[in-house]
Amino acid sequence: MKWRWNGGDELAKDRHQAKYIPFRCGDEMAQKIQHIAAVENLPVSIVLRDLVRAGLEQKGYMEGESLEAKIANAVQTALKPSVERLAAITAKGTQISAASFFMGVYAAGQGMSPRAIEDLDAVVAQSRQLGIRYLKLDRSSDFDDFLKQGAKKMRDGDD
Repeated sequence: MKWRWNGGDELAKDRHQAKYIPFRCGDEMAQKIQHIAAVENLPVSIVLRDLVRAGLEQKGYMEGESLEAKIANAVQTALKPSVERLAAITAKGTQISAASFFMGVYAAGQGMSPRAIEDLDAVVAQSRQLGIRYLKLDRSSDFDDFLKQGAKKMRDGDD
């Protein structure tokens, strides 16, 4: 947290017009502030301004990204590869499940009459269309309602 003399702080515009705001703190806090100043090789006043600015930004009293937003962004960035991997695994599982369904339908059609196979093929085609429609739905749609409507369309022969 290095203080920049021209970093947008009102003090950078005219240092001699800055407001002087004294405050008291306990020994432990004073020691921590002095330690930070020594480690960063900065005057105590700059360290205090940095800490006050960071606190004001974190609380949302000044422009800047809040601590919660920084944490959320960091977590999202860290988890992105895992989320993408899980999405790929889920997609692959869905493809395997669909292939299994259609292979089951194919196996069920063995030994059926040509008319029954035509009916079965029609149901398979409608199921596939229903699956494609589901993929195009927005996330707020209710899955149960979607299935009920799809089953009704298949039963009534509506497309």
